[in-house]
Amino acid sequence: MAEYKSSDYVIGIVMGLLSSITKPKYRNNKPTLVQPNEYIVINTLGINADTMQKCRVNVNYHVKDINGGTGVGYICKNRTRN
Repeated sequence: MAEYKSSDYVIGIVMGLLSSITKPKYRNNKPTLVQPNEYIVINTLGINADTMQKCRVNVNYHVKDINGGTGVGYICKNRTRN
């Protein structure tokens, strides 16, 4: 059986792929006290060690609503890859 990979390992790979993006990037969630205007949160759904490993990775790009529109706080653009 292939070596088990953790979700932290997978997130590290995705963070490496996004290294050219200069916006702050966070694993799993944004720290509460940090208030950037734009940021990226990378997380995964659970990985099961008992079966062939597949992992869904979420890359959420959050941007502050500068128009003060009807949205609350941030607009999130989500991309999910298999």
